[in-house]
Amino acid sequence: MFILVRLDIEVEPPDISKETMKEMSAFFLKTSIPRILADMKKTKEQEEEVK
Repeated sequence: MFILVRLDIEVEPPDISKETMKEMSAFFLKTSIPRILADMKKTKEQEEEVK
């Protein structure tokens, strides 16, 4: 499988207000962090079962 990458395209980030950034951060903390921690716990438990 090949992925073509164009290096000549410049993408400018959108203008995002500080309030929107705060809301995005809060959403990330509520949704992603618990999933990451649960996955880490599951991995650790699986490693302990192998021992």
